[in-house]
Amino acid sequence: MAAIWRKEFKTDLKEHANHLWVAIIAFLAIGTFFQQPAGFVVAGIFTAYFILNQLYNKYLGNKLTLHTPATKIKAFPDEEVKLTFQLENRSIIPIFSSRFEFQTAPVLREQKYLITTGKIWNLSRVPLTLMGKRKTFIEFSVVAKHRGTSRLDKIVLDLPHLFNFDTVFLKYAPAVRGEFLIFPRLLPVNGIETIVHPVPGQNRTNFSPFEDILSTRGTRDYQYSDPFHHINWKASAKTQQLQTNVYEKVTDMSFILVVNLGENLDRPKGNSVKIWRRSYPIRHISATI
Repeated sequence: MAAIWRKEFKTDLKEHANHLWVAIIAFLAIGTFFQQPAGFVVAGIFTAYFILNQLYNKYLGNKLTLHTPATKIKAFPDEEVKLTFQLENRSIIPIFSSRFEFQTAPVLREQKYLITTGKIWNLSRVPLTLMGKRKTFIEFSVVAKHRGTSRLDKIVLDLPHLFNFDTVFLKYAPAVRGEFLIFPRLLPVNGIETIVHPVPGQNRTNFSPFEDILSTRGTRDYQYSDPFHHINWKASAKTQQLQTNVYEKVTDMSFILVVNLGENLDRPKGNSVKIWRRSYPIRHISATI
């Protein structure tokens, strides 16, 4: 099973362990050759420190879980979204004076814990302390800035080492499943006109003079105004009364975009002004819903 948190240390662990072994052997030699009990006591202290340090490095972050929202969050520009993460420490090893860091794309901006901003990523840092066998909730809010997508990325838990002056970085290995989708800013569109021309189509509706004879909705009692070829003879034989097919009402629902691409450019030259004009034909774009 892959580790959820990837541990990184600033100092070299092998070099630090070698220094401790050298100190332990030196104090054991002093106690042995010079018959000094203090040398054995100091060697025992260094041995206990070495064992605790190794156990701490091995089990730190092994039972630390982070629960992130897995839903796709949709928002519009200038809309604020609140997020809550649950961090659970199932180990007895406490986490003191740590910092929960994460990055987002520039389309999002954290409100309270924002540290640095850039063209690619924004970095936020939340102070955190979590005791053993406890859980905590990390709450923060982000504001949508402009159109785009983003997710929380490069989640890192930065904390000081308990047994030396080193700094430990716990990097969250799995990808965060939650995603932000920022829609474009809604702007009013002028000059929109609705013109209704009832014509046959493929869109179903409740009221229309046109019917789709290939799509039967059911039957009803025959009326004198119904066409003769709409009679359903099988249904009439079962009910012993004339039955008429009822077809789906259809109409054409489409829109046309008319875009004027004309452009006028004014370019001065000397004391006179010449007007450069470029004309483009008006394009009609038709689409059916």
